Amino acid sequence: MPSKLKQARIKMGCSTSEAAQALHIREQYLIALEENDFSAIPGKVYVDGYLKLYSRYLGIDLVVNSVNTPHNGMLQSKITVEHKFSKYLVIVSILMLIITVISYNSVLRSNVDIDVMSIVENTEKVSETNYNIGIKYNEK
Repeated sequence: MPSKLKQARIKMGCSTSEAAQALHIREQYLIALEENDFSAIPGKVYVDGYLKLYSRYLGIDLVVNSVNTPHNGMLQSKITVEHKFSKYLVIVSILMLIITVISYNSVLRSNVDIDVMSIVENTEKVSETNYNIGIKYNEK
């Protein structure tokens, strides 16, 4: 059973190549529209646009709602996968930031502890030695 598009084209008396030339749409896409093979057309937007153009050209009223094509499902699954990936990417980034901050703080503390210990040791040495510095001034 031919589709409404094909019936209207045959009634109009033109071939798919003539319609393709007039609409500047590939003939294979017009054939796909007539056969309701929307998977042959690159995307949902193109399917909707080509259906509107072709139906206007043929002089028929064709209500074009959103066409369910295999591309829609693939796009939806791709968006879902990308969304999940971005969610995990954010979680991993936050964990890496926390690990980096903790590592930096532990290294900073260990350096501070070493510096404090060396200062304490030097202070003890200085107090044990008990330097008496005699300064002589030149008196005139």
